Amino acid sequence: MSLSIPAFVEMLHELQASLPNDRLATIRVHADDDRLSWTELGSCDTRQLPALPVGQDRDCRWSLTNGAGLHAHHHRALRVYDFHLDWPDPIQKPGEHVLDATYLAEGAGVGGIIGAVVGGLVAGEEGALLGLLIGGGSGALAGTLTPRRRQYVVSLDQAMGRTNISPTWGLAPG
Repeated sequence: MSLSIPAFVEMLHELQASLPNDRLATIRVHADDDRLSWTELGSCDTRQLPALPVGQDRDCRWSLTNGAGLHAHHHRALRVYDFHLDWPDPIQKPGEHVLDATYLAEGAGVGGIIGAVVGGLVAGEEGALLGLLIGGGSGALAGTLTPRRRQYVVSLDQAMGRTNISPTWGLAPG
């Protein structure tokens, strides 16, 4: 018996709803686990959208009908896929997703303030402007590489044992 993708997505949604906001619900599925309807997933979007590095070899993304995205990190050596939901869908709204998933804005703000203060103390107005730009850029980079949520990883067995599944979400056409 295969677990449909809408049911799997609903399972992820229910798991995420049960966690604190600083956690990212992740279900680990072995590549040879035939309980997941792999064929229903179809091919994934591999537009090389950037993803936070968590040791994955490859990223796969699928748009969902509710504005979210299904994201899988493929770990070849472990022969597993770690699935989680992205909100909003980075395929449709990459900028909003980066702001939601990382500390980009906070990093840019803090870096810019620190850079402006130090630059101003060292070299006056021109130094403050240069410090603002360099500090803001450095802070934005650091913030982009810092996830807002830590992964909370459960196996497919654990996820299936904890939820009642009533599929309401599906893959977006296309």
